[in-house]
Order: sequence, then structure tokens, then C-alpha cells
Amino acid sequence: MRKRGFLANQKKDPENWEDMPVDVKEISDQDMFHFSMEENLTRTDITPIEVARCIESFSGMFPDVLDEEIATKHNMTPANVSNMKRVLRLPEKILEKIDNGVITFTQGRELLTLEKLENAENLMASALGGLRGNKAYGHANTVEGLQKSIHEVILGHYRPLDKKWEGYRWDLLFDTREAGCLKCEKMIRTHPTKSESAHYCLDEKCWDRHQEEHREKAAAEAKAKMEAEIVKRAANVNISQEMPEGRVKPDVTDASPEQVADELETRADERDSHLEEARERANLERPVGELPCDTCAKGNTCDRTFFHAADDGGGRLVCDIWECDHVSQAVRPEQREAIPEEVI
Repeated sequence: MRKRGFLANQKKDPENWEDMPVDVKEISDQDMFHFSMEENLTRTDITPIEVARCIESFSGMFPDVLDEEIATKHNMTPANVSNMKRVLRLPEKILEKIDNGVITFTQGRELLTLEKLENAENLMASALGGLRGNKAYGHANTVEGLQKSIHEVILGHYRPLDKKWEGYRWDLLFDTREAGCLKCEKMIRTHPTKSESAHYCLDEKCWDRHQEEHREKAAAEAKAKMEAEIVKRAANVNISQEMPEGRVKPDVTDASPEQVADELETRADERDSHLEEARERANLERPVGELPCDTCAKGNTCDRTFFHAADDGGGRLVCDIWECDHVSQAVRPEQREAIPEEVI
């Protein structure tokens, strides 16, 4: 019988309730703690944080007791017991929001995604600030809404590992799977939608190094391909006009290194000249205010910070590194020099 009930009965009938009837049992501290937990769990006003703290206190006093045993004793799942203890790692301000009903216990568990990041508490506050709450904008105050808000916070601070979720700040170039980024311990996963995951890198230097390696490799491959094409065309140039009459046209191997080098330099000069003509003509024909990026061959590989107002004062925007889709397409037919048949 509860002591409170005994005192009430004693007040009404002191003669019959002079002594309090009790059953004395010898129990261990562990069993005593279990009884106390069972008593608290029957309360209607108990909060999830109070339950979590009770379980955490029990685990601290009896570290040998596994989560499975606690779960069995109190009609829970081992995962539920583990998650309750994990949520207590959140900052105290976040725990207060859970206690006050601003967010749910499950939403608090989602915030653990940010716990190992630098300035984690501010990032958590930003994620909660992305919820609608009493505002007219923002994500719904649900688990899924908080997941989207967390994704937006990570997107604004860390480098992407998925082309689909790179945002507008970054341009992912290298193969993240080949680089092993998706299995790296410095990778963080978010959920932009209910059924999709996005991955981000927490090591900026490593990500930048992979980007630079990819650029160097791509540039080397492009240069080698261009040089091979130029050498192939230069080797086909007919040099019979410079040879005495009656001499057979020499093999490609008869061309001297100096001749090949001169041909390469000539072709490079012609290419630069055509590109400059195309750039000047594009600047003159482009409407006032139109960005040169819309017709640039570089596409999204440029950060779009090189354009500026033209010096002629016409209000047109020009770019020093603009490239047309193809130089030959930018040169008008009447301005294109005829290519000798022997070169073709």
C-alpha cells in the first residue's frame, strides 16, 4: 500500500490504521532501480528526456547491463534504448526545446547528424531555424521537414560528393566513387528528400586536391589530343613546291622537326586569330545587358566572374576568356580563308 493512501486512511480512522502494513523484501540495487523506473514510466506527465536520463543513469550505475536487458525489462526495443541515450548528447538548449515540445524526440535524434561537425550547435540552430514554426515560410515542423533543413545547412557549408546535389557554389569534376569518398570517415550523409540521400565532404583540402588533379589530367589529355591532331595534319602538308622537279614526295618521316614545329606554331597562331575575331564579333552582336556566359563553350566549368563592361561605353558585357562553341562556327564563310586541298 502506498504511504499516501495509508496516511489518508489513518486520518479518517486512526484506531484501525495506527500501524502501516508493509511487505519487506530483500532486493538488490539493480532491482530497486528497475522498480523505480517502472513507477516513473507509468506517469502520464513524464517526458522522453526524463526517460532517457533515467536510462542513462541506470547504465552509468550498472555498466555491465546491456541495452537488450533494459529493453526487455521495460517493454522497449534495444534500438529505442540506444537512441534515448544518444539524444542526450545534444546541447542543453536543444534538449530544452524537446522538453518544451518545440520539437519532438525523433526530430532531436535527426540533429545528431551534425553533432561531430565544427560549430555543431550553431548548425543545429540554423537547421531548426529553417522550420516553419510560426513563420509563413520554411519547412514543415516534422521529421522530414527537419531532414530537408539539415540538408540545406550542409549544402551551404560543405563540398558536394554527388553531382545532383552540388548546388550553385561548387562544380564537382572528379569521380567520387573512384576516389573512395563515399566510404571515407570524413563524409556526411543528408536526406534532401524522403527517398534520396546526398553526400558531402568534411575535408576541404582533400576535396580541392581531387578537383585539381582532375583538372590537370583533363588538361593533359586535351593537350595531347590537340597536339596529335595538329601533327597529323601538319604531316600531310604537301611540300612538293619546295623540292626539285622530278623528286618523289617524301614520306612523313622525312619532315624535319623544325618544319613540324613551324607548322604547329602557324596553326596555333591561326587558331588564336580566329578565336579573337569570334570574340570581338560576339561582343558587338550581343544585345546590351546579355551575359557572355550564355554563348560560351566553357559552360558550367567557369565560375562566371570574368565578365565586365566593355571599354567602348556601349553597355555590353564582355569576357576575356569567352570561347565560342566552335571557332570555325564563329568565322563567317566570307571571312574564312580557303584551306588548300593539299592540307585537307
